Amino acid sequence: MAKQSKTTSPSANGKGSKHTSPKSKAGSQRPARASRRAKRSGERTFGDEILGRLNKFTNQLKSTNDWQTLGEKLTVRDVAGSLGPAPYTATDVLAARQALGASQAVFAEFLGVSLGAVRDWEQSLKPPNGAARRMMDEIRHNPAYFARRIGELVQQASGD
Repeated sequence: MAKQSKTTSPSANGKGSKHTSPKSKAGSQRPARASRRAKRSGERTFGDEILGRLNKFTNQLKSTNDWQTLGEKLTVRDVAGSLGPAPYTATDVLAARQALGASQAVFAEFLGVSLGAVRDWEQSLKPPNGAARRMMDEIRHNPAYFARRIGELVQQASGD
């Protein structure tokens, strides 16, 4: 059983009174206390589990020279939650399009969506779908590559 510490604090009349720290209500405890208790008892905490999986993922990335086999080493259980696309606001969509120097029509065609969809996203009428958000994540990560790629596609389409 955990020790309760007695403290002295001034009361309303200015005199000190000894009291014990209040217990938490109906078994609910602050996460820090639960975490410390789990460590003392040898149990793994949720934080330990997350750190363990992140360390495993990092070590596998460092030791992998053959990126083709990375998918065989890692499962969704190992990296769940870390690979999904970011949420996008109208400002984010506009910034991704402007990073490419593309019109709404060219941007829509490049993403494989309708011009109306891009307009809806940029006016906050509808959010972009997951695949479009993933593509915009990649555009934000390396806009120069995608701007060059759009230029190549335009040249191919014009027959040059």
